[in-house]
Amino acid sequence: MKEFSLLLIHLLTVVAKLLGRGGTKGIIAENLQIRVFVRNLDENVLALSAMKRRSPDSNDRQVYTHNGS
Repeated sequence: MKEFSLLLIHLLTVVAKLLGRGGTKGIIAENLQIRVFVRNLDENVLALSAMKRRSPDSNDRQVYTHNGS
């Protein structure tokens, strides 16, 4: 029932925007903004996960010292 209520509210909001001045252009612009935001978010998540995989773990590093002999 909650999902249906949210869907109905969303539908009424879209209809109200369409009936307003410049409604169609406004909805198209909003959808494009959302797509660009989600695409950038996905790219950032992929870049962060790749960086995390490439970075060596500090526990795996070994320190070699030269004692001069």
